Amino acid sequence: MSILDNYTPPPNPGDTLRRVLVIKLGALGDFMQALGAMRVVRATHPSARITLLTTEPFEAFAKACPYFDIVEADGRPRDIKGRTDLIRRLRAANYDMVYDFQNNDRTAQYFVGLTGKKPLWSGAAKGASHQHINPERAEMHNFDRLAEQLLHAGLGPKPPGDPTGWFIGQELTPSLDWVRPAFRDPPRFQPVRRAGRRMVAPVAGCSFQDLSRASLRSAETALGENFAMSTPRWMVTIRPFAQGCSARMWRAVKSELAITLSPRAITEL
Repeated sequence: MSILDNYTPPPNPGDTLRRVLVIKLGALGDFMQALGAMRVVRATHPSARITLLTTEPFEAFAKACPYFDIVEADGRPRDIKGRTDLIRRLRAANYDMVYDFQNNDRTAQYFVGLTGKKPLWSGAAKGASHQHINPERAEMHNFDRLAEQLLHAGLGPKPPGDPTGWFIGQELTPSLDWVRPAFRDPPRFQPVRRAGRRMVAPVAGCSFQDLSRASLRSAETALGENFAMSTPRWMVTIRPFAQGCSARMWRAVKSELAITLSPRAITEL
């Protein structure tokens, strides 16, 4: 019998909380995919002051996001003193509940460091009040993992029209409707459809360490939509943008993209 069989999560306090902390340190793809869960937290605790603990690359974006009242960008200290100071600050903030969407050894140490009366905690840390107990959680897709974590935090999808935006029968996906007005309609990339032009197409994915055939197929499909009627004169430039992309992984990317595009049409920056 699975540990999840007949599991009943503890109730969520809802809009009775005053101080809530959300932890998401990175990386870029993971951060963006967590926006749906962050939206659910905001809608669940509309009266709370919600703080996001993140890192510097996401600070400006997070400050424009309507889900947070405070953004702290020092969530990944480089030394023991910095980590000790951070835990001391978290303890002094006296949060009522923490949603740990990072769920790694670092944030588990933050939980352990909150000595005394701990806040309610949603995450994988052992001893958490609303622990995500699935032992295979690391093998799950981000959307599925975040949805199950919220279920174990006493939350769940609602009927259409609910302010959480997480509806019964639908995935916990992010909404980016707020981005354009928040950043005053920034420039957008438009596909260039003239033959002979160079195209820059970043290959999407959370990280090349987690490179999967599915993510490559996603990139292939996106490119295929723009180049369905392409000719050999098309030149597509692909930038391997993630650090740590090995030569083997990059060859796998090009191999998958060649299904849609001629290998001669793929170059690198």
